[in-house]
Amino acid sequence: MITLSGGATGRWHFVSQARRVIAIDASEDNVSRFRNFCQQRNINNIKVICGNLMEHDIPLKGDFIWLYGLLQNITDQPIFLEKLKSMAPGPDALFYIYYYNTNSLREFTVETCRKIEDLFYVASSIPLLELVA
Repeated sequence: MITLSGGATGRWHFVSQARRVIAIDASEDNVSRFRNFCQQRNINNIKVICGNLMEHDIPLKGDFIWLYGLLQNITDQPIFLEKLKSMAPGPDALFYIYYYNTNSLREFTVETCRKIEDLFYVASSIPLLELVA
């Protein structure tokens, strides 16, 4: 499995049953943060590498390629998708591509939750996440 998702750590529970996962991110900070995340949780089946598919060929193959919340940030999407396709080992490879734009339900929900959290934080001076936890 190859996953490109901008380094977020919230969606990694689904890979616990995978034999091997390669996570690729173009940001050294995200790579470092995610490596630490995996080490702290004793997640050993994920290899995290820094790379930018638009700037370099990444000679990796994956039977399942997960692209989450990244495509909308790519300027030349057709070229990017062709490069992504080259990472498939054959016609049986599976792709999951999650794409959203500024008018999507996802963006509305995330922005609304952030505003509510900001209002709550200002009103109570206690971060919302601490109250929920």
